[in-house]
Amino acid sequence: MGGDFYDFIRQPDGRQNIIISDVSDKGVPAALVMSMTRTLLPKTTELHDSPGTILAAVNDGLAGDIPQAIFVICFYATLDLTAGTTCRFGARATEHATK
Repeated sequence: MGGDFYDFIRQPDGRQNIIISDVSDKGVPAALVMSMTRTLLPKTTELHDSPGTILAAVNDGLAGDIPQAIFVICFYATLDLTAGTTCRFGARATEHATK
């Protein structure tokens, strides 16, 4: 049990979201935080288009509910095979915000 996670989320317009993420802690605490993150990511993807905006919204959703010592590192990319473009954004530990 731990905090590693990856996922592929296909959008209705055919674009593919690629997510690779890790939680700083181990065991049950990391698994619980990753479960929260994994729940927020697809729902937030339905509301926003930009990877940076999506990760900022997920961070806002997590900031008040996880222990101060735990943080999530996440790489998020949107691949558009039709247009041949990629939009990517990475959230590093130094960008962790608290509320």
